[in-house]
Amino acid sequence: MLSFSHIRIAAVIVLVAITGSSQVSRGQSDGYVAVDLYTLNPPTGLAGPGITGTDPMAGSEVVGAAAVSTITGNSHAVWWTPGGTPIDLQPSNISGLIESFGVGVDGNQQVGAAGGPATGFSSIYAYQAHAMLWNGTSTAVDLQPTKLNGFVGSQANGTNGTQQVGIAWLDGVRFHAMLWNGTADSAVDLNPSGQVESDAYATDGTNQVGYAGQHAMLWSGTAASAVDLQPTNPNLSYIARSFAYAVSGGQEVGSGTLINTPSDVHALLWTGTAASAVDLNPAGYSSSIAYGTNGRQQVGFASAPAMDTHALLWSGTAGSAIDLQSLLSSNLSDSRAFSIDDAGDAFGLATDTSGTYHAIEWLAPPHTATGAIVGGSNQTTTAAGRSPTSGDVKVTFPSAGAGTFTNTNGLTTVSTLASQTAPLNFALPTPSGLVQEWDLSFNGTFTGPASLVFHFDPSSLSYGTDLSTLQIEHFTDGQWVALPGTIDPVADTITVSTSSFSPFALGAVPEPSTLAPILLGAVGLLRRRAACAR
Repeated sequence: MLSFSHIRIAAVIVLVAITGSSQVSRGQSDGYVAVDLYTLNPPTGLAGPGITGTDPMAGSEVVGAAAVSTITGNSHAVWWTPGGTPIDLQPSNISGLIESFGVGVDGNQQVGAAGGPATGFSSIYAYQAHAMLWNGTSTAVDLQPTKLNGFVGSQANGTNGTQQVGIAWLDGVRFHAMLWNGTADSAVDLNPSGQVESDAYATDGTNQVGYAGQHAMLWSGTAASAVDLQPTNPNLSYIARSFAYAVSGGQEVGSGTLINTPSDVHALLWTGTAASAVDLNPAGYSSSIAYGTNGRQQVGFASAPAMDTHALLWSGTAGSAIDLQSLLSSNLSDSRAFSIDDAGDAFGLATDTSGTYHAIEWLAPPHTATGAIVGGSNQTTTAAGRSPTSGDVKVTFPSAGAGTFTNTNGLTTVSTLASQTAPLNFALPTPSGLVQEWDLSFNGTFTGPASLVFHFDPSSLSYGTDLSTLQIEHFTDGQWVALPGTIDPVADTITVSTSSFSPFALGAVPEPSTLAPILLGAVGLLRRRAACAR
């Protein structure tokens, strides 16, 4: 059996896999709401799934593996789509591969490795696998470096949807961090001069992170660009080794092992330099790891002896930790957060009492913003949305008095939306029941219908959504009414006209056999989604 799990990754994870309850205040949630998106069932014909690596989840997509047989132990790489459908990624276009597994995912790409007779695999040399890149099907791209001499095996650990990073082995001992841009020929050796070993875990398309010589590293595309992130602050002199697992928005996150207690690790945060290191480990915990960042917030998990792992969210300091585990139902435990998007939604995994994995989304609270109208003809203003890149609404009044236009934008559960308004009269195509909502108001007066330009979030649409079917639903006179509108599929906007303000939501033209409009759930990522911040 080819045991693909990269030993250095697995070792970090197992340090915090212990049982019990949390030390972070269980009531502390800052308005976050947990949503159980789906269970990770194996594809037909395969046995129970497993998760490995540092980058197994981006948004509501998950990658891992599922056993071919509980007897042989061989596995196939699996991608769980944003809706939870398991896709068997075992390469069908490359002969001589008997096993594969997924490690990283983002948008339309999944990465990992595969091995077999074609890669020189034997049960002794588990490193004799080839890095693999998938785009949602079993058709794989073999990333084993072809223009770099001497490498006998490789593994891809992470992707941002366009660029891939990982590791390549020179032999059973020495290995180098690798960077790819979609092909084997594009491989770049990131190993810094003088280092025997290095590994890359994540990329945001510009910067890559990992480690070299037991120090966390930050690269910008070349070996010579390496920045050593090992903490130099005297207050962090207790950190013996460090590893960086994610990069986004000018931040890097990871962990550091402790000199006096090597079995314990502390979550770390950097902003580009060794001197910027911050210890995120919350009081009461012996171990923690940060696996994702959006440039403002960080996510990961923490544990202590006789306690299970709890997913956590930070805002730059150890004291800011929010216990995300406390928001889950009582049948879910051992939670871990792996990614966080621009809007602040966190994504991770938890297990139920039977040991089955569940994909979890922790919704950030709605965001309220305003725009000023000074009064007069053709008055226009824009109120920001929950994300720096979406959710905003531009309003144009033909004639209006002075006032304030307010946009409260968020992802809302159907049950919450129904309790705020009235029973919903439309069907949902997904079990998670999440809705893109705008609650709009204007405290001035206006005449004539106002023009509204809604900037929707494509990363919160059902997987594979046809943008041409989208429409805005307006709650008025006690019911939801679809508004005629113009869709801009490039700018991700819908323009409508209205004479009143109240809740608005993103819907879709119903199928001919469906009488009620379909409100789209935010269960995943559009096929052309931007890279998720991690």
